[in-house]
Amino acid sequence: MLEKAAASGADEVVFDLEDAVAPAAKDAARSAVADALHSLDFGGKLVAVRVNAQPTPFWQHDLEAVAHAEAIVVPKVDGASSVLMTSRVLDDAGSPARLELLIESARGATALNDVARASPRVEALVFGPGDYAASLGVVELKIGALAGRVAFAWAMGAIAAHAHAAGAAPVDGPYADIRDREGFVESARYAAALGFVGKWCIHPDQVPWANEVFTPTDEQVAEAEAILAAWADALGDGRGAVAFEGRMIDEASRRMAESVVARRR
Repeated sequence: MLEKAAASGADEVVFDLEDAVAPAAKDAARSAVADALHSLDFGGKLVAVRVNAQPTPFWQHDLEAVAHAEAIVVPKVDGASSVLMTSRVLDDAGSPARLELLIESARGATALNDVARASPRVEALVFGPGDYAASLGVVELKIGALAGRVAFAWAMGAIAAHAHAAGAAPVDGPYADIRDREGFVESARYAAALGFVGKWCIHPDQVPWANEVFTPTDEQVAEAEAILAAWADALGDGRGAVAFEGRMIDEASRRMAESVVARRR
């Protein structure tokens, strides 16, 4: 599975030492991941490791073993303290690893203002739908299935806003039914509409589904480039707004169009 991930079409590979590993297998998994970080060819992908949460006895050993990873995924982030403690361990190890913070609880969602700015290492805020649903006491047994419904709306919107405000990337969490393309795509589209820039995949089949949703289409890019050209003409004529295909465009339209072109790039 480690080798398949390295050879996949994903933009980032996340090796999981936390929820996907039984307690009795933690040491073996840690060694396997540490070896993979040195031995596998990831083809330029970002490589991250989700360590165990700070209160567990595995946390320190995980960080020491994989401090040389490009990014560390910090689970169960309920406040700034776990971010700061992880950063200090990485500082002591001389590691430049960036941090991706998993927001998986009501406490974490209500502490986003401090969490997103807790360390200059913070690169992403990731929504954890399974534990978040549990923290609200929501009756749901399929991870990610509530995406698009009211239970997740506030937290996901807050994560997207705080991430962008702090210069980090908001990333949606997994959709557990690996055979349900329609459900995955619906979940991803909802996240994209809220401002998320990507989504975790837990099976290789999900990778092209995510790329399909989060990559602007040829038609969208062509329209964005046409808007930029029309806006450049308007500026040349000294106008602050101009009609484009029956609608008004202005400086905000330019920023939106540039965002689309940059995302495609």
